[in-house]
Amino acid sequence: MKRKVMLICGRENRSADALFHAQLMAYVKSFDLSVMENSSEMPIEARSPQLVHFLKYFGVFNILRTALHRLLTPLERYLGKVKIERRIWQLRPTLQQLDWDQVDLYILGRSAGALVASRLAMEFPVKAVIALGYPFIHPVFGMQSYRVKYLPRMRQAMYVFQGIRDAYGAPEKISSIPMASYVHIIPLNTDHSFVLDDASWEEFTSQLAVILS
Repeated sequence: MKRKVMLICGRENRSADALFHAQLMAYVKSFDLSVMENSSEMPIEARSPQLVHFLKYFGVFNILRTALHRLLTPLERYLGKVKIERRIWQLRPTLQQLDWDQVDLYILGRSAGALVASRLAMEFPVKAVIALGYPFIHPVFGMQSYRVKYLPRMRQAMYVFQGIRDAYGAPEKISSIPMASYVHIIPLNTDHSFVLDDASWEEFTSQLAVILS
């Protein structure tokens, strides 16, 4: 019998998911599986607390952050793809070392992590991809091909839990996007923040339990 392993690819803004992540981890660990985690870079506040404290003391931190944001926003259209490729490059050696005859790998991706998960599924024989709030369409930049061009070529089961108010692609707004029959959209009563009320959490976990069974 194969050993079940889950790779969790978090969103870029990991701190915004802290509560949900803790809740999800507690639930996932109730299953008989091993868990690996991958996330994007931490925000500057987490990486350089002394520098941030110094800048805040002199009242210039918010001014500099706003100016930097305005400068970088045009570049984000191109940097988004680079960040995804870097995370895939970092994870590839780990997946290459797995004994696929002994392992069933589930990749759970949250937001940008779902892009990473779906791309890795194109290269490795994963059991299933579980996407939480897949970023189909950028709210500012619109449709970007790197987000969706691999979806028609999916050959593993992919379950997309998508908020009905998700700014990155509510279910009714993504119906025209080509996807393979292996991709299943599961609507949930939430937005891209993926804050779930009790009923939605029950629906999500019951579906997840079936996928992992």
